Amino acid sequence: MPSYCQIISSALPLSLESIGNDWIQETIERPDGYPLYHWIQTTAGQGEIWIEGQNILLKEGQGILIPPHMPHTYHPTDSWETCFATFNGTIQEQIPKILGTDQWILGENMDKYSYTDWIVQTLERYKSYQINSLTTSKDIYSFLQQLALGNVRAHAKIA
Repeated sequence: MPSYCQIISSALPLSLESIGNDWIQETIERPDGYPLYHWIQTTAGQGEIWIEGQNILLKEGQGILIPPHMPHTYHPTDSWETCFATFNGTIQEQIPKILGTDQWILGENMDKYSYTDWIVQTLERYKSYQINSLTTSKDIYSFLQQLALGNVRAHAKIA
């Protein structure tokens, strides 16, 4: 269950506030949400997320990006393993424009892009001291762009 915090500088346009994989997911209740964008993805088993009056089942390979301060709860429906990333940086307020929405988005691993692989590869680079902060900031932008292009659900509520 490795989890790492602020592995690159938050002074970059986009940064990782936290990242982890092989997480045995327990029940989490956040009545006030999380202060940053939070990606959580199923790597094995399944879990349910309650958000904005909807109950969403996340199966293997599926994930959700939750905006800051959006109340949510999630729990395993059987054994549930996840990976996750939370994002910050100097342009974090611009993430809704990157995504095309200020609401939550569902995403799923695809042949052309795997969110799970991105997290695993980022962690491998970090643990082997081969992470490049600028490249990682650009990679976060690509992660968000892929999510925006291939999202299953997004509300267009940009101010």
